[in-house]
Amino acid sequence: MRHLFIVDPLARLVVTKDSSVLFMREAAKRGHSVHCVYVEQLSIGEQGRVLARASETRIDASAFHAGGAWYSLAEPQSVACDEFDVVWMRKDPPVDLAFMRTVQLLTLIPAPTVVVNDPNGLLAIEEKLLVLRF
Repeated sequence: MRHLFIVDPLARLVVTKDSSVLFMREAAKRGHSVHCVYVEQLSIGEQGRVLARASETRIDASAFHAGGAWYSLAEPQSVACDEFDVVWMRKDPPVDLAFMRTVQLLTLIPAPTVVVNDPNGLLAIEEKLLVLRF
């Protein structure tokens, strides 16, 4: 399977605390390909396809406990998001214009690509305000 992770800069992720790192590590451990992209690297291409300037990401699980560099990035390549099996929306808030634009772009990715977290849910409910509904 091919996984695309929309994330914050990898250097800012905390290996021991960030669930995105765990998801990437588990995908790589299972032999799946992992690619990463930042929100500013997403765009609309011909025929309205969502494009990503994504970098194939190598995960070094042995570095997790040693404290070394746990990833390496290949040169970014332009690829349509619907060419991935799974697109993971893992960008942390703030919920600003860039976040909202990204979520709206995710609504344009057709099946059978699975988008995790559902962009319609992200548009409807902001996680910090959800508690006010109870």
